[in-house]
Amino acid sequence: MTLIHSWIVHEVKVYQVSYPLVIKLLENNREIKFKMVLHCIMEKTNIKTGEVQSHPKAFHSEIGINLVGTNTDEIYSAMMKTILERLATFQRSGSNWIFSSVVNLDIHTVKYKPLHVYVSLWR
Repeated sequence: MTLIHSWIVHEVKVYQVSYPLVIKLLENNREIKFKMVLHCIMEKTNIKTGEVQSHPKAFHSEIGINLVGTNTDEIYSAMMKTILERLATFQRSGSNWIFSSVVNLDIHTVKYKPLHVYVSLWR
């Protein structure tokens, strides 16, 4: 299996496994700020010795806000896109690290209560 094919298979599995779980979490927990963190194993082969080094690496999304009117599908897709773009950028950066496997996907949450602003039209 080629590296690109291997990554595509893992990416599809991450979506298939995490999507229903994350959507359910978001739909049942409104008024939160959250971010997703994908933990992976990256590998690099030493050219001289042929030794393969493995190293854990985390790629995170931006912070999102999940309110009552938030489209959970859109926010999930945008966050996963950001994570996968960061992983691809890391691999292209010349470090010679390549994606090996997914360890887990963490969801960090905190309660969010937006301020209510009232504007009076009367002077």
